[in-house]
Amino acid sequence: MRFWDSSALIPLFVQESHSPAIHALLAGDHEMIVWWASRVECAGAVHRLRREGAISVAAAAGLLTRLDEALAAADVVLPGEEPAATALRLLASHPLRAADALQLAAALV
Repeated sequence: MRFWDSSALIPLFVQESHSPAIHALLAGDHEMIVWWASRVECAGAVHRLRREGAISVAAAAGLLTRLDEALAAADVVLPGEEPAATALRLLASHPLRAADALQLAAALV
């Protein structure tokens, strides 16, 4: 079981230079853990690609559907006291932005 953030999820559905390595990781372990906000992060990435003209409106819709299906099958780290407390500890000792600390805390929890 691995923690997957948007930078690992997107290359599963959009061909990028490191997509083969990401697919190999998934082939070795199909169980995913994701942060509750991964759906929003991934949607943001897909809509950015659409706005930039890298993918069509139809391709974006298909990507969003496939991402939703993958995320629905994943274990989700929900917001709560433990991730928040972990994020606060991370912010005190590392030069992170709040959202990055929350995501890292979700991976650690």
